Amino acid sequence: MNQQLLIKIACCNSIITCIFCIISTCTNSWLYTTEVLKYYVHPNDTIANGSEDILDQTVYFKNATLGPWLFCWLDPTTDFHCTKVNYFTTDEPYDVTTSVEFSVHRAFIFMISGALLIILGSINALMCLFQKWPYHSLMYCSVLHIFSGMANFACIIVYMAAVSKEVGNKIYAASKIDDPLFHYSYGYSFIMLKVTFLGNEFAALFSLVAYMAKRDEHL
Repeated sequence: MNQQLLIKIACCNSIITCIFCIISTCTNSWLYTTEVLKYYVHPNDTIANGSEDILDQTVYFKNATLGPWLFCWLDPTTDFHCTKVNYFTTDEPYDVTTSVEFSVHRAFIFMISGALLIILGSINALMCLFQKWPYHSLMYCSVLHIFSGMANFACIIVYMAAVSKEVGNKIYAASKIDDPLFHYSYGYSFIMLKVTFLGNEFAALFSLVAYMAKRDEHL
């Protein structure tokens, strides 16, 4: 009874974690950024042109939403729009926002790997419910969730490191009277990836405990 309960818990955990992973992978709200365009001069800003008073100058921003599939942004002269992410571009970044968007590309190979592994792990978890002696399926499920969790962890580390590298000290104010030149926050898609990592480890733990219990029972 306890073994069957462990298998059911592992299966439910695996399926829920898989759903979180799919949502995280398919949605685009990984990172929200706001960049101060410090030296930007609006084409229609005739009042500020030639003004030497820094306090009177209008501050413009570039807002963006970054994800694995779309890069959405707006600036003072461009309405909010989205473009497909080009992983093979050779263009040079022209601002901090674009630099961040280019740098985080390397993290998404781990995202895809983790998603594929967790789907296979969930299939194995479901198979355990319909097998009389699910030793191999439990073991495979545990291993797949462990490797999926490792891929999730690598994706999280690489993504956060890429953002920190490109942003640098721009998130800090240069002086007490200045504001930071760059702001960013992680979206719900990235947070769900962190939840997926934790779910993978719990699913692997329950699967492994159930496997050991079944093995001891067989012996």
